[in-house]
Amino acid sequence: MTRDIDNTPDEQAVIDPHHHLWDLSQNSYPWLQAHSFEPRLEGDIRPIAKDYLLADYLADTAKQNVVKSVHVECGWDPSDPLGETEWLQGLADKHGYPHGIIGRATLDAPDVEQVLEGHARYKNIRGIRHAINWHPDPTKTYVNRPDLVRIEAWRHGFGLLRRFGLSFDLQLYPAQMADAAGLARAYPDIYSHSAGTNVGCCFTTTPYVITVFEGEYLTFY
Repeated sequence: MTRDIDNTPDEQAVIDPHHHLWDLSQNSYPWLQAHSFEPRLEGDIRPIAKDYLLADYLADTAKQNVVKSVHVECGWDPSDPLGETEWLQGLADKHGYPHGIIGRATLDAPDVEQVLEGHARYKNIRGIRHAINWHPDPTKTYVNRPDLVRIEAWRHGFGLLRRFGLSFDLQLYPAQMADAAGLARAYPDIYSHSAGTNVGCCFTTTPYVITVFEGEYLTFY
């Protein structure tokens, strides 16, 4: 399933900085495999609650000349935070895609150092996402407290990213941006790709979301 980019010399090469794959028949994604789909912040997810494999992704992007891609964690079973990275690295070793992996880690968990060390063993790992969207409505929140990024345990885990050479994928609501700015000031040497999400819909359309891959800055959304 590798792609020969020399066949499309007239097209601009694209690096896709954020996509997802899932194999529901082989792996565990609790939010996509619920027996009864309750209303979610993302809306009705039943249309996507089916396998979306690398072959599907390559077919969907065939006309876009996507020469490299970055896979962002997408709700794999939280009790197995390394499983998704292992699966994706296996795909990359065999097929070339994805070229970068953003794994999952709960930064305030007691075993966060062991989890980050485990991720770092995979050659395509680039960073970590721990979605910290907080909202007083339990159907719209990802975490159980509004000040998570300010507590000592979470900041300890965040600081460990430096040791393992990992970036951070910061997902939060616009009302939490002040905390994000404080985090950036406290840890200026840890690169963060930040994305504000509106309550009740997906990513904002404001083009301030920036990521970096292999030294190239890419603006998207």
